[in-house]
Amino acid sequence: MSARMAVEGSRSLTSVSVIVPVFNEVSTIDALQDQFDRIDFAGNLCEVIFVDGGSTDGTRDRVRAPYRLIDQEGCGRGGALNTGARAAEGEVLFFLHCDSVLPEGAFREIDEVLSRTRVGTFGIRFSKLTPVLMLCQALSNLRVRFRHISYGDQGLFIERDLFFKVGMFPDVPLMEDFQFALNLKRLGEPLGMTKHRIRTSARRFPDGEVNRLRVWVNMARLRSRYAKGASPEELALAYGNVR
Repeated sequence: MSARMAVEGSRSLTSVSVIVPVFNEVSTIDALQDQFDRIDFAGNLCEVIFVDGGSTDGTRDRVRAPYRLIDQEGCGRGGALNTGARAAEGEVLFFLHCDSVLPEGAFREIDEVLSRTRVGTFGIRFSKLTPVLMLCQALSNLRVRFRHISYGDQGLFIERDLFFKVGMFPDVPLMEDFQFALNLKRLGEPLGMTKHRIRTSARRFPDGEVNRLRVWVNMARLRSRYAKGASPEELALAYGNVR
């Protein structure tokens, strides 16, 4: 296990596995590893697992010790997340996007949330703030708080046994995080939320407020179609690049 040991004399240790799906992330993976080099794991044992979905840009060569690199099984982001979960050794699974920046004290906040519930997430804050993106992040955080639905870019963390009880992420090309959240709700598991937000890039949104609004509306429309019965494969074709 690629672990950062807790300081001697600390409280009972929790082991956390951070699982990061990657596909052609050479522009972000160094910064994320630098972040983990500096981070305070709050006394937890921690491993970081990068799950590669077939990168061709040199991403694989950038992963450095003590962080692990494994190859994805299955399709889409859900397949990558499940591959990482099966390989992980931690009591807690923490699913994180490669372009994420964690807030100060993130692992202490994870501990605090998991003292109250078995699954939690961070609020989201975009690295670029425009009117459309500010509205998008506000609605995303309200969705977590009132509907108990979190998407992948918000940093989901969950007790390992609960993750497998839910059935893992659906092995589908799109909507894996949405369906996983719905499955959690059906089990009656409350979703906790940290005090501080994770920062993520706005790279999926193009330049220009009108273009950003179109992307946001399209994503909302796709989720609505999925809720009404459209297949993930059909929606993936409409969405385009699902990586």
